[in-house]
Amino acid sequence: MGTSIGARLGNYVIETLLAETRMSKVWLARDSESSQILALKTIGLFPGNEDIVEAARFGAILQESLCAQDQRVVRVHGHGESDGCFYIAMEFIDGKDISHILAELGRIPPDTSVRIALEVAEMLDNLHSFTATVNGRQLHSAVHGDIKPKNIRLAGDIGGAFAVKVLDFGTAKALTQSKPGGTRTPAWSPAYASPELLDRREMNPLSDRWALGVTLYEMVTGRVPFGAGKSIEEMEDQIRHHPAMPDLDVPGCPAALHAILFKLLNPDPDRRYQSARELCLELKSYPEMPKVAGYQGETVRSDSRPSPATATTRSSPVLATPAARPVPRARPEPPSASVFLRRASIALVAVLTVVWLCVRERQAWVAANALEADLAAERVSAPEARSRLAALKDMRLVWFPSGAIFRLMNAGFVTQGDAIVTRFRTTPLRAADWLQARTYFEEALQNDLSDSIRGRLLLCDGHLKRFQAQSEKTSGPIPEAAQKFGEAARLLPKSPDPWLGLAMLELYNHKDPEKGERALNAARERSFDFVAEGRWVSLLADCYRLRADALYYEALRIERSLPDVATQRLQQAIGFEQKAIDWFSKAPLYGKSLQNIDRCRTGIKRIQDHMNQPQPVKP
Repeated sequence: MGTSIGARLGNYVIETLLAETRMSKVWLARDSESSQILALKTIGLFPGNEDIVEAARFGAILQESLCAQDQRVVRVHGHGESDGCFYIAMEFIDGKDISHILAELGRIPPDTSVRIALEVAEMLDNLHSFTATVNGRQLHSAVHGDIKPKNIRLAGDIGGAFAVKVLDFGTAKALTQSKPGGTRTPAWSPAYASPELLDRREMNPLSDRWALGVTLYEMVTGRVPFGAGKSIEEMEDQIRHHPAMPDLDVPGCPAALHAILFKLLNPDPDRRYQSARELCLELKSYPEMPKVAGYQGETVRSDSRPSPATATTRSSPVLATPAARPVPRARPEPPSASVFLRRASIALVAVLTVVWLCVRERQAWVAANALEADLAAERVSAPEARSRLAALKDMRLVWFPSGAIFRLMNAGFVTQGDAIVTRFRTTPLRAADWLQARTYFEEALQNDLSDSIRGRLLLCDGHLKRFQAQSEKTSGPIPEAAQKFGEAARLLPKSPDPWLGLAMLELYNHKDPEKGERALNAARERSFDFVAEGRWVSLLADCYRLRADALYYEALRIERSLPDVATQRLQQAIGFEQKAIDWFSKAPLYGKSLQNIDRCRTGIKRIQDHMNQPQPVKP
């Protein structure tokens, strides 16, 4: 995305980066007209990203209509497109989301958790019965699609007064539209998806209430109910195949809350709350509400079953036959006191050692499972995960499963590095950016020696060599940069990024527009349409213009000694000036394209006038 601090999108001036995901960024921005501080969400506009942008656009329109009726929905001030990205201007909420609070506190008191859940349930009640006209179509009922702790924000102090705000309607869907969010697979979070949502892609109000149930469970216990400590595939498999209700073992948790969760997370959709209003009524009457049908005890357990009564049977008396008298054996002498104490001491040390090892092993397993769950639910960054994993490895004489942790952690490092690499397609990057991306890929390479990771490292090295040549004002590193880009293209055959690096070398360093254009066409064959990006078009056109100027001045130097060669140079210069005009015309609104077109036309006229002048006769 071509956004940075100080940039202007519409009426909004970007001041600070608040958060960044793989597909979007959230900035602190200021309205240049009213000086109001707000949050600005931006999503890049590039080929292949249309469905995400369309889903975000629908969510913004829905959120803009709903916030007027429900103060728990973050207010939307406007949305639009500018500078190669789609943006949504929203109310800035100074507070913390639930996932951040859970990371700090571990869990939230039951009464406070129910209060937060009630606010969200009332918002869902309004959303599920929402009626509006969007883009000329009448909508009846909508769903949020991604209720989770990260999308619930508290404005205020959780220990006192606070307001609940629901964020991110980018996955929202209107039930009266067939494809409100585009054709892509919806980006819901697996840990909060209902069985029918995972199994049949059925996004409906029931899936919203299931996600709220998972969120309420996580607030009360500090962990997700299903898939804790499992990989994403194992988590989805457990939820999809009708999970049993997990244990809710929290001291001081009222039975009424157990009953609410028992009904919210019932694997049978027909036995859950059939409306958000029904859920609101029971949350309001908490903790005095009666137990729901099917709930039997103070703690809900997945294996709760009534134990069968012990049966008694009669048997006929059996006459005992006398047994032969055993031959008496000599009784062994008891050990001495010193021997007894020595044996007892050894046994005690052995028992304590085993207990100590078991306790440490259990701690390692619990910590490893918590780390894997945090990675799967995106509650922890990859660098922080590596620090926690290193602490686990420092524990001696323990073993814990780490394969899934490494896979999730590697995916996080690669995602963070790819986010930087992808930005280069639409905006220039600094050497520090490429160094940061290389650091992420180096971390991933420690556990993944695949060609894709090595290709990404070579890509970063090529750009760093390019910057080295610029800073040292020498062409020495340029051939090495070209070699690294070529190796990266071989290891990443479907990626356009190595070809964009080669294009930058040819256009910026070698000043060879024809080779630069061939590299850009190779990137276009790999799904990057550089013609749609004014930056690349302008760079290519400018290179053709500079090449034309160089040929013109070269012709002036040799026209007396080599008139025929000079004429060829002038004709080539005219051709390059015309190509520059053609490329500048493809991006008339980017930079100074219109001024450059006039400059090229002036250059053509200057060359033609010079060619029409009578040539001096050789002495």
